[in-house]
Amino acid sequence: NISTTMMALGRVLALAALLGSSAVALGDEECSADGDCDREETSLLALRGEQDTESRRRLPPVTCVNKQGSKFMCAGGDHCCVGACVGVNDVCCINVNGDGFPCMGHGGGCCGNACFAPGSKCCASYFKPKSRWYPVTDKTKCATGFYGTQ
Repeated sequence: NISTTMMALGRVLALAALLGSSAVALGDEECSADGDCDREETSLLALRGEQDTESRRRLPPVTCVNKQGSKFMCAGGDHCCVGACVGVNDVCCINVNGDGFPCMGHGGGCCGNACFAPGSKCCASYFKPKSRWYPVTDKTKCATGFYGTQ
């Protein structure tokens, strides 16, 4: 039957086109004459090499213990934070449940159950619960009953 043959041929051609485009996507990356390849991995490796001079890979991993008593590993240079790992120069924060979480250092910090970034502040309170504290930009006024911290 010609109609069945045409349908089968159409499927074979569609499959061939799909496989051909996959082969192009998986093929060799383009490289310039000096060997610089236009790939995301190359860019990421370049950025990685520009990070701080102290190589974290050379530091021994850190063994931490969570609240349940289970040991877990953190990268070299990190420190333990109640069940979490906190990177070099970052801050260990504790939420209202007593769980640790990392926040960015260098001007950032803890804000109740959240973090505030450098260039912002935390609207905290002496009498409102820590669960209601919130981060805002430096120029934003905190609501009544809250004060800005950095």
